Amino acid sequence: MDQILHATENGEIIEDYPTDKPYPCCLIYGESKDGEPIHCVWAYDAEAKISILITVYRPDAKLWIDWKERNDHEKLCKEMPYLWWRSH
Repeated sequence: MDQILHATENGEIIEDYPTDKPYPCCLIYGESKDGEPIHCVWAYDAEAKISILITVYRPDAKLWIDWKERNDHEKLCKEMPYLWWRSH
């Protein structure tokens, strides 16, 4: 959990999902203390004033540009055909 909090506190919001239910969420890119990329999705319950960790993962270099921008879907479907099947 220490690595996740480090990545979150020193990271940046790269995607915002304000209409997610039951709470708005965001995707944060950060790095572990060892410099490894980490993506964390956090929700925020404004009424209770708490943050809720939804998921954490190591981003795949084929899916992200500089860990912050999603790669082009059409290009990915050619390189990784299983993504095409999942998206149709």
